[in-house]
Amino acid sequence: MSPSIKQKLALKEIVEKHSSISEAMRRAGYKDTTATVPGNMTKTKGWKELLEQYLPDDKLLKKHDAALEAKKWNDFTGEREEDHAIRLRAVELGYKLKNRLSDTSVTVEAKVLVLPATLIQKYGVTSDAKPGSTGQS
Repeated sequence: MSPSIKQKLALKEIVEKHSSISEAMRRAGYKDTTATVPGNMTKTKGWKELLEQYLPDDKLLKKHDAALEAKKWNDFTGEREEDHAIRLRAVELGYKLKNRLSDTSVTVEAKVLVLPATLIQKYGVTSDAKPGSTGQS
């Protein structure tokens, strides 16, 4: 079974507008009752064929490999560093689209505390300090 026009439109919405699968289905013309269960579209042979055409495994693996090397500028040090959020998000999206991610509740969260050097020196904060401590013995 070849991909339907609605499936093609939904994929375009996902790729170009970063819509969720349900939202993309609605915009492509699926009824709300159908769009509330994305599996109605994503588990079909037509959807799998469409993904294989536009997101073949070899292309996904190349992007996956590139995403593993993503870097960003650190505004404080002026140096490039690993961009873990981008790396993980790119990989997650690819696997999610191909219906190969069983746990879709994966999130990436980072908390960064920036302190002026004067406070670090004053309170003796070290990189191994535990939450709620000053790093002093």
